[in-house]
Amino acid sequence: MKGSRRLLSIILASGIVTLAARALAAGSHAVVINEIHYHPGEGSGFEFVEIHNFSAAPIDVGRWSFRKGLHAEIPPGRILPAGGFLVACASPADLALRYGLPEAALVPWVESRLANEGEEILLVDATGAAVDAVRYDDRTPWPTAPDGSGPSLQRLCPRADSNGPTNWVGASGQDPTPLAPNVILECPPPVYPPPRVALNEIHYHPFNDRDADEEYLEITNAAAETIDLQGYCFIDGIDFCFTGPTPLEPGAFIVVCRNQAFIRSTYGITNAAGDFLGELLRTTATGPSPPMGSATASRRSCPPR
Repeated sequence: MKGSRRLLSIILASGIVTLAARALAAGSHAVVINEIHYHPGEGSGFEFVEIHNFSAAPIDVGRWSFRKGLHAEIPPGRILPAGGFLVACASPADLALRYGLPEAALVPWVESRLANEGEEILLVDATGAAVDAVRYDDRTPWPTAPDGSGPSLQRLCPRADSNGPTNWVGASGQDPTPLAPNVILECPPPVYPPPRVALNEIHYHPFNDRDADEEYLEITNAAAETIDLQGYCFIDGIDFCFTGPTPLEPGAFIVVCRNQAFIRSTYGITNAAGDFLGELLRTTATGPSPPMGSATASRRSCPPR
């Protein structure tokens, strides 16, 4: 959703309503996903994903594979030299011709296409253990130019968070760099500023399956001044926009409900908005949700204010 509408989410920076954030533990290998060209202007045949060995020693990456986002296995015996790069791509012939690369150095992927709207890419080693994963997006705070405008997503710092939007750059006029260092290297990467409006509580699986009445999300004003929420929107998973003036004072809370009337009467509150469309999912990227009757995901005690 583009234009003047502001986007809210469970992780505000991501623009996606999801019920859990998964942090991949640092693997035992000094290899990271380093560059993602997911929407080339020339067409899908020029898509590629690059990995990088940022250590001072060579690493055997034979039989490593990509399990999400694309499907490709690195041939056995392949050594990634210290400081070296390896590229998996949709069409080795097209990519080699476009960038002057040795075609034999490129790993083809099978029946895959990177999602223009963003998705997770997972790299695993020969035992199936996760090495690195990136869930990229085509919306702010992720760089938006890589979505069809020419540049690729390029990682700033191999030691910093793979899923941190500020650890990736991709500006118009910045050419992709397959099998070569990225245009900009910056360790540590810039720090993303804290959100002015933050999600504070999520009630997504009420006791006795009363989802239609009791689901809600609570947001708070984390800034030092009053913020008008008019134009702020939830998207992906639920759909709701503040269409009229909605001033929220510093430190104040407002609840966005699936059934506004029920929440107002049950909790005796007036700072409630709704009704949102859709529902909060009971499963997450990492498995099933907590059992019914468990506490809400919250930064403070509930019920909502």
